[in-house]
Amino acid sequence: MNKRQFRNISLVAVVAAALGACASEEVKKEAAAPAPAPVAPAPVAAKPAPAPAPAPAPTRSVQAPAKPAPALAMPDKRSVYYDFDKSEIKMEFRPIIETNAKYLGENRADQITIEGNCDERGSREYNLALGQRRADSVKSLLKILGVPESRMETVSFGEEKPVAQGHDEASWWQNRRSDIVYKRGK
Repeated sequence: MNKRQFRNISLVAVVAAALGACASEEVKKEAAAPAPAPVAPAPVAAKPAPAPAPAPAPTRSVQAPAKPAPALAMPDKRSVYYDFDKSEIKMEFRPIIETNAKYLGENRADQITIEGNCDERGSREYNLALGQRRADSVKSLLKILGVPESRMETVSFGEEKPVAQGHDEASWWQNRRSDIVYKRGK
């Protein structure tokens, strides 16, 4: 056998193996039947492989302009609570202040009033001063977080605006607070 015949037989074997691998069950069953007597191989022109499917034509899609990200909603939580006779912000309330600072950063026309409040214990004058220290502590943290001082004002109501009317620790705790009150900008 010369090189040319060997190459043709090899090519036929490769094509047959490739087609046999793709055959359905019926073809495989037929292949199991005894083969007829071998015939001398005739020169076979290799069948070209089927052309790959043409790639879809590029479509030109028109995209709508990107919409700006929705503005942050006004924070639901706007009150910071304090321990008895304290004005230091507890770590558990820092996220509330940070959320409000982020909102104010994105809504630059809005302004706030920080209202300092106290429970009913203590003199009127003492509670007004303590409420002011509480409001100022929130203002200081907001300023550190980037809110301009010109957009914030503080006021103390002392014990004059309680949210709970009871005379127990649970009520007093609710009244020792600073409230962030928004004034919507135009």
